[in-house]
Amino acid sequence: MQKDCTFALRFKNTFFDMPKMKTHSSAKKRFTVTGKGKVKRNRARMRHLMRKKTTKAKRHLRSGVVVDRSEHARIERLLAI
Repeated sequence: MQKDCTFALRFKNTFFDMPKMKTHSSAKKRFTVTGKGKVKRNRARMRHLMRKKTTKAKRHLRSGVVVDRSEHARIERLLAI
């Protein structure tokens, strides 16, 4: 009984934000956050049918791109930032 009382006293003034926000599992695999807080994603059309794409097109698809500001809030909510 003594332990429960000290636990209650120790955490009496602490604010707990419950339940914890969980990160959306598919979002954390698809997006990364840059150092300045922007959200970065990979480009589409890179999975198959690569023979018909030019080398220049494939090279441009390799680079990531910053997500548009209109989608930024939605993705931050998925990533629980």
